[in-house]
Amino acid sequence: MPARESMYRVLVEDPDDVLGALAYTAYKRHQDEVMTKIEHDTGQPPTQADYESFFKMTSTPASTDMYFQRAEALINAFLTETLEQRAVELESQFAATATAETLKAIRAKQDEKRTWRGWVADSLGNLAVNFVTILLIAGVVAGVSAIDSATGLWKYNVDALFGTEHAAPAPPSGRQVPVPVAPGNPARQQ
Repeated sequence: MPARESMYRVLVEDPDDVLGALAYTAYKRHQDEVMTKIEHDTGQPPTQADYESFFKMTSTPASTDMYFQRAEALINAFLTETLEQRAVELESQFAATATAETLKAIRAKQDEKRTWRGWVADSLGNLAVNFVTILLIAGVVAGVSAIDSATGLWKYNVDALFGTEHAAPAPPSGRQVPVPVAPGNPARQQ
């Protein structure tokens, strides 16, 4: 069967030609399908003439290109599957490593806080935050009080809100500002 040897030389350029070897595998698969069909249809094994005819038909540039395309598709499918599997492995290793490192860091911080120094540091930090909060609240109260004592607007606005009668603070020019009348408040209407 010299046809097989000749086709091998047509498809495989050198012993390290992986694509050519896979193209030859595609050729052999095609040959097996055709020869099995001949045997099925005739009831007899294929003859040497059948093999030679098949070789002539499949050794054309269009046929060899088809075998190389099948080989490329096989290589691409293999590489894609291999790379996807490797990506999953690397992601799981990275996740395991990153998670382990994060857990170690958290554990170290917790162990650090469990000592009496850690407890003192946490307590002092909490006291400092509380002290700063008290200072901010005192500053806001003092600021509002100072503004109210200078302008008297706080008392005026509270009285206007609840409907009690008080005169509005005098404007800087010395004129009296009319007090707005709340609707539905008979004590305020004149």
